[in-house]
Amino acid sequence: MENIVNRILEIDKQARQLTMNAEDLQAKADVEIARETEKMQADFAKQSQQKIARLKEQELQRVNTKLQEKESQTNALLKQLEDDYQQHSEDWVKALVSHVLN
Repeated sequence: MENIVNRILEIDKQARQLTMNAEDLQAKADVEIARETEKMQADFAKQSQQKIARLKEQELQRVNTKLQEKESQTNALLKQLEDDYQQHSEDWVKALVSHVLN
């Protein structure tokens, strides 16, 4: 009988030790999961910021290209207007004076 009681106590001791080991493993796993989650979130945030910066730079380049195109068009129109003025200013003045006087 004493042998059975000792065996039950031994099994109980082993079960408690297994439970403690399992709890320790669970606690370590929880810490590791939390650490990995934080790392993944930080990596995702970094990648997102890099992508945002890259897209911002691409958009800025696109806008600058459009701006340069518009400036070129505006300068071409201004030059054409100045050329027209140089060629036709006397005719325009004569036409205006004639229109005002008549």
